[in-house]
Amino acid sequence: MAGDLELQSSLSGFQMDVYDQIAQGDKVVSRWRLGGVHTGTILGIPPSGLEVHLTGISIDRVEGLQSVEHWSEGNFGRFLDTISGKTS
Repeated sequence: MAGDLELQSSLSGFQMDVYDQIAQGDKVVSRWRLGGVHTGTILGIPPSGLEVHLTGISIDRVEGLQSVEHWSEGNFGRFLDTISGKTS
């Protein structure tokens, strides 16, 4: 959760879009995209001023109305390369 909050607070104009969401039993799968302008430090990487986006798919196990387990796969490597200036 701390990493998610750091990411959100480090992107000005933060926006998250959920493109698809499927629920079955106690699992919810979401395909999403988030982004904004990199204006704060993320994982020790100083602000680049670039508009960046991260896409991924998450699976949550839900009890009641609360996520009790969370797994996520995304293009984190490319995202980190972009904010650190390793890609154009």
